[in-house]
Amino acid sequence: MKKILALLALASVSMGSFAQDVVPEEKYSIATNSFGSNWFVQAGLDWNAWYSAEERGHDLSKSPFKKFRSNPGISLAFGKWFTPGIGLRTKIQGFWGKKVDADWNEDTNEGNGNKYWVANEQVMFNLTNLFKGYKEERVWNMMAFAGAGVGRSMTHNNYAMNYSLGLHSAWKVAEKVQLFAEAGLNTFDHNIDNCAGSASQSWTRRCKNYYFELGVTYNLGSSRWRKAPDMDIVDTLHQSELDALNAALEDANAETERLRGLLEKKQAGEKETEHATDVAPADSGDAPADSVE
Repeated sequence: MKKILALLALASVSMGSFAQDVVPEEKYSIATNSFGSNWFVQAGLDWNAWYSAEERGHDLSKSPFKKFRSNPGISLAFGKWFTPGIGLRTKIQGFWGKKVDADWNEDTNEGNGNKYWVANEQVMFNLTNLFKGYKEERVWNMMAFAGAGVGRSMTHNNYAMNYSLGLHSAWKVAEKVQLFAEAGLNTFDHNIDNCAGSASQSWTRRCKNYYFELGVTYNLGSSRWRKAPDMDIVDTLHQSELDALNAALEDANAETERLRGLLEKKQAGEKETEHATDVAPADSGDAPADSVE
């Protein structure tokens, strides 16, 4: 009986140890969070340079620091990560652009300010998480984004369709705070700056706004992700534990049968002893003498 109890105790400890162990996790699989998780807001300062669709052939300097084509700017954005690798962001930026035409002389191209704003909806890809897997303790992430939206020149009261793309590099400095550097491109229909002349709507003849931005991201609510368990490994471990439990039960059953056999033999021996005692002749003392007449 003690051996049976020991086997059953060993099996229960084996199953319990699996429950206490760290569950194996998928490298690229994440459990979905609630809708209220993984939201963020961003604010940034940028330096942006404008390249007009109409300036081709005028041999203007291409330097993004020339006064006639560049200005500082600001941006605000909010978004949500749906997985560690894919998210959406709504970004609004502006507000001091340039109209690169005037008299096509970069030395006298003064008074060419173009106040504007642009709103984009962008898909964001966390390249680090997509290619290297999610890690909560990771400090640096590289991201790419692409999107579309609409821009408006407040100076010239024009609207223009816009496409955007770029790279976003972020460094985690606190649980909910990241610092970022972003380089991007907004490409508009040619009438965003109300430039003189004509331009086709081809990709090469669009107004382009290149920018470099520094800013901060603040995570709203939970920003963590729970790794999904690796069910193949879990199933294998469960099966091995079940096999061990079945083996222990088989050993216990075998021990039970052995003990039952011993008990039956013992009981059979006791019955034979009792039967032999019942049929043995009684002790009669001295034998009777024959009578003589």
